Amino acid sequence: MITATSTRTDARRIQQAAAAEWADEFGPRRLLDFRFPMPDGGIRTLWGWTAGGEPLGDRIDADVIGRLDAADWLAALGRSHVDTQERGRNTVLVYDLAVVADLVKADRIPTPWSDDDQCRRGLAEFGHGLGAWVGVGPRLLARR
Repeated sequence: MITATSTRTDARRIQQAAAAEWADEFGPRRLLDFRFPMPDGGIRTLWGWTAGGEPLGDRIDADVIGRLDAADWLAALGRSHVDTQERGRNTVLVYDLAVVADLVKADRIPTPWSDDDQCRRGLAEFGHGLGAWVGVGPRLLARR
């Protein structure tokens, strides 16, 4: 007999194995955002990194904590997005961490809302921790 808990655990293991296999197909220093549709209509997100991506992502995060916020994080992802692939019902978004590393050298990542304090406050109030830099390395993203 399969219980609901073991089914979820089995599905998660299968998704993690698929994500690990797919990660080999992308270039080095990439952040991978795997999105798996769930039966209840939700989405399970798994984060992954290609060769060199984990230490680079953690270094980026360490450099920007307390200096950049969620608006900067959204801008960094938007500007570093290099690919979207569909794998059946699943989606993989690919971000170039070398581009993110260059972007975060600035005091702020230019966006249409760069000077909009109301937008930044709105992001901060939107959800738990969303006002802060969300992260591109495993140390920060593992906490979400």
